[in-house]
Amino acid sequence: MDVKKNNFGNYLLDFCKYNNMLIVNGRIGDNSGHFTCKNASVVDYNICSPCFLKLIENFSVLETNTLFSDIHNPLSLTVKAEVVENKVVVDEPSHEKIKDWESTKTADFIDNIDGEKVNEILTQLVNMVDNATINETTINTAVESISNLLTDAAKSTFGTYTQQKLNPNLQKYTKASKPWFDDDCKEARKKYKSSKRKLRRNRSQLQEAETKSSYHAYVKTAFGYVKSILTSFINNIMIDDHEISNLETKIV
Repeated sequence: MDVKKNNFGNYLLDFCKYNNMLIVNGRIGDNSGHFTCKNASVVDYNICSPCFLKLIENFSVLETNTLFSDIHNPLSLTVKAEVVENKVVVDEPSHEKIKDWESTKTADFIDNIDGEKVNEILTQLVNMVDNATINETTINTAVESISNLLTDAAKSTFGTYTQQKLNPNLQKYTKASKPWFDDDCKEARKKYKSSKRKLRRNRSQLQEAETKSSYHAYVKTAFGYVKSILTSFINNIMIDDHEISNLETKIV
């Protein structure tokens, strides 16, 4: 296989070494490995952590697809995932709430208090005293009757609204944009997707060439930003060779 190595190859190896990462190529699937560029070199990799490596079922280098690249081979990675059966989520019942108090409707509120129920409650209280049946149960019953009386009057006066209780398992989130995916990347992707749709409707050599060109433009734009970020990241984590030697000496 590829035995040549340049500075970027050294950066990749050092990155894996210092961050406990593994190269998947040649480790999973076809252990003999395959070239990924021009059938002469390996410049395309999948890297992962040791924990994630356990989830990878297969890795392979696919045949070159000229629609995507003239020289690079696509990489195929199969990852194990547990299938979770769809759970029926039953929302909790809606809660009816009374609208806020309005002082301008005080007179209406008083008029909406049911006079017959007021008399029933008064009779109930008098009987409690006369019969000496004042206890926790009778008090709770009286309080509930008074509460229902005032609540019914408030509903009739101010109106109600329904408050849906949100399911705590359904969390609302906002998908964060990738920091490198700027307006140029969005515009290039938009043109590529538009060209793909045209290709599906009219599969001609001219349209295929246009789709291929827009794809390369999209990849070039995105990769330019990714490359600058990765280069900066690698430079920040790189340790001087002299410092590594000193560190190894101290450890020994």
